[in-house]
Amino acid sequence: MWTMKRNKADGGIFAPPRPRRVIIRARLTRTALGALAAVIAAVVVVVVVHRPSGPALCVPSAPPLQIINDHGECVGSTDGSFSFDPGRTQADRGIAQAERDIAAQNAKVVRKGHYVTVALLTPLTWSPASAVTLTRIQDELDGAYAAQYDANVNQAVSPQIRLVLANEGSLEQAWSPVVSQLKQMTAAPNRLVAVIGMGVSVTATVDGAKALSKAGIPMVGSVITGDALNWQHIPGLASVAPSNSQEVAALVSYLRANGGLSHAFLVSDSEASDLYTASLRQDFATAFGARVLGDEPYGPGPQIGNQFNLIADNICGIPGPPPLVIYAGREVVLGRFIHQLQGSPDCDSKKITVMTGSDASAISPGLTAAQPGQAQQPGPAQVSVRYAALINSGDVTPSFQRLFTGMFGSDGLHDSWMLETYDALAATARAVGLATGSSPGYPEPGVIMNAIRNLNLEHQVQGATGPFSIGLNGDQISPRVPINQLADGSQSTLSP
Repeated sequence: MWTMKRNKADGGIFAPPRPRRVIIRARLTRTALGALAAVIAAVVVVVVVHRPSGPALCVPSAPPLQIINDHGECVGSTDGSFSFDPGRTQADRGIAQAERDIAAQNAKVVRKGHYVTVALLTPLTWSPASAVTLTRIQDELDGAYAAQYDANVNQAVSPQIRLVLANEGSLEQAWSPVVSQLKQMTAAPNRLVAVIGMGVSVTATVDGAKALSKAGIPMVGSVITGDALNWQHIPGLASVAPSNSQEVAALVSYLRANGGLSHAFLVSDSEASDLYTASLRQDFATAFGARVLGDEPYGPGPQIGNQFNLIADNICGIPGPPPLVIYAGREVVLGRFIHQLQGSPDCDSKKITVMTGSDASAISPGLTAAQPGQAQQPGPAQVSVRYAALINSGDVTPSFQRLFTGMFGSDGLHDSWMLETYDALAATARAVGLATGSSPGYPEPGVIMNAIRNLNLEHQVQGATGPFSIGLNGDQISPRVPINQLADGSQSTLSP
């Protein structure tokens, strides 16, 4: 037997030679390891080369109903089973509850089997830069669910309405992939026949509407008011809300009936991609003409507060009573503008009226309450706001009131975004019923498109605030545009 001995020459340990079987085993082991490494490398190469392509998903799902991770924001289409917001605040919990209600109604419709799909395309997530608040998101969902339930249960429309929620992102930045999903839904079993909502009046809305129009899918806007967002510019796009030009016409009509047009100071958002503010500014400038004493843009960027301070100084620095302020901007910064007017030393103790469009409907009346002590002034400016509303929310019908309060209670009954979203889906459901008639089949999107422009006379729509009609141009025929006022912390209607 071999034993280990000291090597006298180098003082090391002399290792006896290994038996042949050990050498063979070692060689086999090295060979096996090498082969295994080659296999692993091949597998890794295969995995890398054949990795499935496509967007990252928030949850596993098959197209076309997919929820895509868009830089941390979940966008895409769902039947309501995916909640876009888990519920951190009261508004979030209301959103999640509405999504669950829609999912439950969809499940019933699918079990019955005879249905078509309508999509609510709008921002369903929120970010600090969004023009759509969480409250407004809930308003849209509540209105859509109330209209879906009424159509399916109370009106027994046939085929039934399955409602898909299509979130294009807080800034509508994901409109393209979401619209692509919707275009895939026109075939069975989804049978998408129309899209409602359409977000707000920004360039992304125009891009999405043009893509849907090209695909032959009809649309009914809920709260879009930009003057170019209509059937004339985008075939297939109807709307239940008044346009900016109709809102300005209503404001001018009110002024003429109450003292006439006066000199005005035009304050406008300089963000070119916002079609609501851009077209509102143009409509105001056209209506007031040479009566515009000053034209003051603001934004974009973080220095809006300082810009509002400079604008307030210019408005109140004019000798005599301050002129009427016509504001072509969004509600999300209107409160800051009011605060600057109230606190400007030049505006101290003066009465200032701000006149604007329907986006101001979300502003709190409390912002117009007296704020003593601002800017160390003994008497802050008294600022009131007059705006053209989307709809006369005080005219909700008894039947709609029973429907809504039975679902949600009285809170939110008069919210204009809820009412207009209800009307948009009610009009679409009416078009589905008219297009189908007594036939047991399924209407095509093109037939629905024609039916939408026939929603008048004998075929008018029973809306949340009464019957309304849609004409050949896709707009509501002779909409009533009430003028509301916010003053001294409360709201009133000046012209119904």
